[in-house]
Amino acid sequence: MYTFNKFVVSDFDEEELKKSTKLLSKALLASLYLNRTKNEMSLRSTYKRTLLREVWSLKNVERAEVNDVALFY
Repeated sequence: MYTFNKFVVSDFDEEELKKSTKLLSKALLASLYLNRTKNEMSLRSTYKRTLLREVWSLKNVERAEVNDVALFY
């Protein structure tokens, strides 16, 4: 019998994700924000703009990766 690993986004510390320079941390933040703003489109849009600005400022990320994250959110 196979046991699946459980990955719970809400278990991650939001402040740690914000401080991280890794692209995955920004994707996890996007997921957290999506869950938090289900019916608040203006707040969701604000989060999206903020995250995209952060991702564009990352030095270790290629433009194609930024586009992939933008599609995710």
